[in-house]
Amino acid sequence: MNADLESVLVLLSAKGIKERMDGVSKLELYYGDDWDGSDDSEALSPLVARVQELIKSSNVRLCLGSLQSTLLMAQNMPETMSRHVPSLLPDVVERLGDGKEPVRLKATEIVLQFMIIASPTPVCERLVQCFAHKAWRVPERSPGRLPMGVDLPGGAALGRPGCTDVAG
Repeated sequence: MNADLESVLVLLSAKGIKERMDGVSKLELYYGDDWDGSDDSEALSPLVARVQELIKSSNVRLCLGSLQSTLLMAQNMPETMSRHVPSLLPDVVERLGDGKEPVRLKATEIVLQFMIIASPTPVCERLVQCFAHKAWRVPERSPGRLPMGVDLPGGAALGRPGCTDVAG
């Protein structure tokens, strides 16, 4: 793990919100504009674990920044991130029901990216479970995600009865 990612990991693990926000900002920069194309899969697991905790945060800016970081990691390192989709997906799907529209939109982007890098089928199966969710916004927005996945590679698997019944 390089020194930049180590310092980001320390900031993401900090107690204070300001430090964690700094960590999220640096992570966005690292995997955004400053990303050099290296695939440091060794460093990714601890980063994903920290970002996953921050996705659950009640602080909107912190949650939104961690969702953006997740999206950037998924876009820049799809093969490596595909291993982390099963653990991240429940928390991202939970954010589809967030009270803030920017958080819901970013969660939608990540769900679609997960459909691209992993496979639409497990993502679809998780979204189908959302319809029984207690938060009304999740079921309200979930049906719109399923038809989008049909056009993705592997989307033909969405022809399974559980998915097509919901996607209508």
